[in-house]
Amino acid sequence: MRRKHQLPKIESLEPRLLMSRTVFADLFSSCQTLSVPAAGSLSISDQIRQQVAAKMYRFTTGAKGKLSVSMRSAGDGLDPVLRLFNDRGRRIKKNNNAAPGTTDSLLRYRMRPGRTYYLAAAAAAGTSGAYTLQINSDPRDRYGNTLQAATAGRISVRGGGWMADSIDYAGDVDVLRFTAPRTGQMRLSLSLPGLSNGLQAQLLAYTADGHLLGSTAAGQLDVHVVQGQDYCLKVAGLNGSTGRYRLRIFPTVLEILLAPEELTIQAGGSTSASGQLGVGGVKAYKFTAPARGRMRVGMSAGSGSAIDSYLLVFDGRGRLVGRSDNAAADSLDSQVSFTAWAGQTYYAVAAAINGTSGDYVLSLESIPADDYGGTLAQAGALALDADGSGSVTGWINYAGDTDALAVTATVTGTMEVSLAALGWLGGLRGVVGIYDADGELLAGGSGTSASVDVVSGETYYVLAAGADGTTGRYRLSVATEAEDLPAPTPPPTDPTPGQVVEVEVRSLTGGLQLLITGTDADDLITVSQSGASLVVTTAAGSDSYRGPFASVVVYGFGGDDVIRLTHSVSLTNWLYGGAGADELFEAGTGAGTLYGQDGDDLLVSVGGGVDALYGGAGLDSFWADSADGTGDASAAEAAARSVHKIEAFYQPYTTNPASSQYISTEIAGQDLPDPTTTSAAAGYRNFASTPLFVDGPQYDDIAQGSIGDCYFLAALSSLADTDPQVIQQMIAPLGDGTYAVRFYRDGEEVYLRIDADLPVRYSGSLAYAKLGRDGELWVPLAEKAYAYFRYDQNSYASLHGGWMSTVYREVTNMPSGFMWAYGSESGLWNFISRALAGGHAVSMGSYYNASGPIVGSHAYVVKSVENTEDGKFVTVYNPWGTDGRHVDPDPYDGLVKLTISEVQDYFMAVVTSAA
Repeated sequence: MRRKHQLPKIESLEPRLLMSRTVFADLFSSCQTLSVPAAGSLSISDQIRQQVAAKMYRFTTGAKGKLSVSMRSAGDGLDPVLRLFNDRGRRIKKNNNAAPGTTDSLLRYRMRPGRTYYLAAAAAAGTSGAYTLQINSDPRDRYGNTLQAATAGRISVRGGGWMADSIDYAGDVDVLRFTAPRTGQMRLSLSLPGLSNGLQAQLLAYTADGHLLGSTAAGQLDVHVVQGQDYCLKVAGLNGSTGRYRLRIFPTVLEILLAPEELTIQAGGSTSASGQLGVGGVKAYKFTAPARGRMRVGMSAGSGSAIDSYLLVFDGRGRLVGRSDNAAADSLDSQVSFTAWAGQTYYAVAAAINGTSGDYVLSLESIPADDYGGTLAQAGALALDADGSGSVTGWINYAGDTDALAVTATVTGTMEVSLAALGWLGGLRGVVGIYDADGELLAGGSGTSASVDVVSGETYYVLAAGADGTTGRYRLSVATEAEDLPAPTPPPTDPTPGQVVEVEVRSLTGGLQLLITGTDADDLITVSQSGASLVVTTAAGSDSYRGPFASVVVYGFGGDDVIRLTHSVSLTNWLYGGAGADELFEAGTGAGTLYGQDGDDLLVSVGGGVDALYGGAGLDSFWADSADGTGDASAAEAAARSVHKIEAFYQPYTTNPASSQYISTEIAGQDLPDPTTTSAAAGYRNFASTPLFVDGPQYDDIAQGSIGDCYFLAALSSLADTDPQVIQQMIAPLGDGTYAVRFYRDGEEVYLRIDADLPVRYSGSLAYAKLGRDGELWVPLAEKAYAYFRYDQNSYASLHGGWMSTVYREVTNMPSGFMWAYGSESGLWNFISRALAGGHAVSMGSYYNASGPIVGSHAYVVKSVENTEDGKFVTVYNPWGTDGRHVDPDPYDGLVKLTISEVQDYFMAVVTSAA
């Protein structure tokens, strides 16, 4: 029998070792290095003097594109043969005769930038002679390199568009040609995506005949364009730099808007301007919205005038906000009403139509939004939970705006109120005060926090405002520290009549056995050991049974039971869950056998002795160590990746098992080290008593805190919505107040063990990701684990900024899809709708300068799509847990409905998960 020789994987070898395995090995070390241009050709002449000989050349490609190499004989009998090798010496191409009837050779290959190749120019057997070698580099180029060869681009009817590509090599330039759809000012913005982008970009704008209109390094450039004229935009890399770029062409601001008359209006006030228009005349006005809320712009005829008014309103980027011909059927006056944002610039254009002329009056009226009443009598409500905590978000919409909230205390103690500015606009310097029902100031009034002693059931009032006229979005948080109460009377040792958990000591051949039988209700049974005694803890209390014992058996029967055998137990044990969704935790050092039986059960046996796990019926989740066995995992459970074998936990600080910072697989309630926090957190607080899940993972369990990890939370939210089983198999309790969390790195499972200590503010509320709407803990725990795992930096600061595609891979071990939002509207719609129809998670990232209802530089979850007679709509979820900007009747559900056109306006890219 012939044995196959086992070779190590080629990829694991050092390049020179690999090269030594080829027949050309001696030529690699003595090869001639060639300088092949990134774009163009190189020609050299040489000769092969001996038969069956070769010359080796080495070169590095400078760009992505097509590579062709030809070897031609000088006509003295040489039969050329070409071979192309990669930088590891592996042959990737060979050619003897380029075509029938010729002995010349030709190779073609798709090159990549920065790759090194080896080229062997050889002679076929029995031949020798002179040859010419020509290497042609034809880089990929989506855009032309000159004004004459510029690529024709399409921009919208308003003059907006995109251009995104890369400068691939030193000297490369990209030129786009377009026709201006209207006359006015066009703004160009050049950005450089990627943290390691080395491009030193320059943007230049030209007329079609080559006249330079302006230039800028990565930044903004304004140019004047004329409708119907052609223009060229050129992007180049300075100092030979290369890298990716993104050029955004903002809609052209109409020429009429370039020299407007400026008007000033106060929040809640009104103003007007009068003028006269001839036939076909127009007049532009510019104003800044003083507050978030409604703006009314009106145009009416002056005294004795019969002018037929026509009114248009544009935003600061020249986009049409609204238009009006006649405000009513029997009127020639016009009026536009729209939602305005504080500090944003708007334009109003007054026009005379239908051959009319005359005097007119233009009026502006500000109607600020009022999130909550401005007085105690008009106060909104801030509801507190049973612990005396709660929060709301709102806006200080204008200088002098005040929000009043009524707060009814749910516990007696000290109530602390804090106000934090939110959002990318910033600017708000908040002031908060606490008042009684008579309007007397109890605390605060000059800073962002205040505290006061409160009595459960009493109502107090919180007023929030902006200092020195500042405005912006805020979050108002309330936390109450309950006063110390007398210790409650201990529960009776005997339960009320009915079925109860029973304990029996049985004498068997092998020794004493403790038999524990549960009920058909939801039982909580914990078994621990102290010396020869076993302690059984149930809802009825704790009881000790003196041994010595040889074994312990627990039956849960019906109900959703939780059965725990702690690390202190050294006995052989059997745990039976019975019917229901049970949780079995076996951390003891003796041999254990776990039976989930009926229902979707959780079986955990990490650490301790050698255990056996049997799920039984239902979709069960197994969390075991590498020494344990899982006897009946089904195909469905394997497909759900619900069988977890943990050899060791991720070590964030040390690999020394003797160190106090080593993360052990022995589940014994250890105090685990925590990641470092940012200034948003004042310390840590333990949340081990909080449920991990309530009714399973939900998309709206997500509420982002004071760290920029929207990309991470959006990925989790979208997965929870489309495939909650992925989340449930990502994290599990270990039974001692700690949790196991699974991520993937390079296709391999990585398990982290964390405790429920989470960063909190001085008020005691969570500093970063919040609990779910029903009090679920899984989101802040996953965030804490990712703070260790993401960059191995063990810090919450390391979570700042990222993209969902990476998170999808690290959570699911499945690839992700990606699509730029610009381009074909139908293509974008199909990409999103097909992904959702296939059950895949979908999320999007917004532009840094997104406006309207969408927060800039932010990740959103795509919740649903809707194709109606009125158009195509996409509903997105904000990981803040609120809309972010009040745009619909329910600003606190986090859902925003957009047209597909708005999706393209606000978002730069869409990401999907293949899971």
